Amino acid sequence: MQGLHPIGGVGLLVNKRGSSLISASNALRTLKEPAQLRKNLIYLCAILACIFLSVSVGSELVTYYQMFATGQQRHELGDDLGFGLLLFICLVPEVIIGVVLGAFVGRYIHLKLANREP
Repeated sequence: MQGLHPIGGVGLLVNKRGSSLISASNALRTLKEPAQLRKNLIYLCAILACIFLSVSVGSELVTYYQMFATGQQRHELGDDLGFGLLLFICLVPEVIIGVVLGAFVGRYIHLKLANREP
């Protein structure tokens, strides 16, 4: 951060030549553009959908694993503390897989729509 001087309030840093490096107004301006907003919404929807799907599938897999490992029925798993810990531990990889998969799906959908329009 050496050689940077704050000018004009929060979110704006300029170097000695006067060119801005970080600007909050530039970030807001890009969100106002329809193409950028549509791209962000496509990525957001794809990532949220993939997170939901990966967590749903992952929790079912953990449930079936716990039922197979302990020999309990599904309604008996509510009293098992180990099952709750196993679900909680497996949540982080499920979310990471959902984010990565959602980014790829969002990119695919965005490129598909970008090539379709003139």
